Amino acid sequence: MVRARWKQVVAAALGLGAAVTLSGCSSGLDKPVPAPSSPPSPQPAVVVSSGQVVVTFTLGSASPAPDTLERDLSIIKQRIAAEKLGDTTVSVSRDGRGLVVQGPVAAKDQLEMLGRAGVPGFRPVLATDGATSAPQGVSAALWQQFTALDCHHAPVSDPQPAAQIVACQNDGSQKYVLDATAVSGTSVTSAGAATGTGGIWLVNVTLDSRGAAEFGQVTSRLAGTGEQFAITVDGVVYSAPTVQEAITDGKLQITGQFTQSTAQSLAALLQNGALPVALDVSSVSG
Repeated sequence: MVRARWKQVVAAALGLGAAVTLSGCSSGLDKPVPAPSSPPSPQPAVVVSSGQVVVTFTLGSASPAPDTLERDLSIIKQRIAAEKLGDTTVSVSRDGRGLVVQGPVAAKDQLEMLGRAGVPGFRPVLATDGATSAPQGVSAALWQQFTALDCHHAPVSDPQPAAQIVACQNDGSQKYVLDATAVSGTSVTSAGAATGTGGIWLVNVTLDSRGAAEFGQVTSRLAGTGEQFAITVDGVVYSAPTVQEAITDGKLQITGQFTQSTAQSLAALLQNGALPVALDVSSVSG
């Protein structure tokens, strides 16, 4: 339930007309990634049982560091726990070059998302679908890329934290030109899915002192201007609220068209940090 002390930021409508809210919130528990220990061991062949699906991931880097697979394994285990994916396991593939996730067929989309790099960021919005000309400071090349962008067939963007990018809403309903990252996702100390007023699903986020200061500066500048601020993961926009007042305590609340599973997925990506090397889905069976 939303507490009276929370600061509110009223959302701009998304493509499907749903409101998005960004406000202060309570914090969750930070779960740091365990330090690498011994290399993980490949597991026996996975037997797919009824009602189960197996997703095999391979490393996206040709020459990963020796402990990369172990670190990826550790983070994915944390993501599985954070998303409350029951009856889901992850292990090293038989060839030792990837990871194998097995879980319920009903959670197939969530299982495939486990391998995303998970690079979060907070970026000012420079333009949306309704814009008819390039905003000041946006290059002609980037504007051409934006006008040609089809969010129903768009690949996941390269996040490029220091650069302006074009990006899509996670449901494909809106496209954006986004400024460089104003607050790094590494400033997230905790994130958790919860229900708010009316039973809507939301994500509570807490930033460290540096992130709180940066977020306070940006929201102070955007407050009352009608401009939006996007929360992204891997260059995909999950929320783009209109900022109505500054948030200086580093406690945010993100709401939108979340279901329980999508809220938990976003919280897991924000909470547990980015994978050292992104994983590619090489096969899905079951």
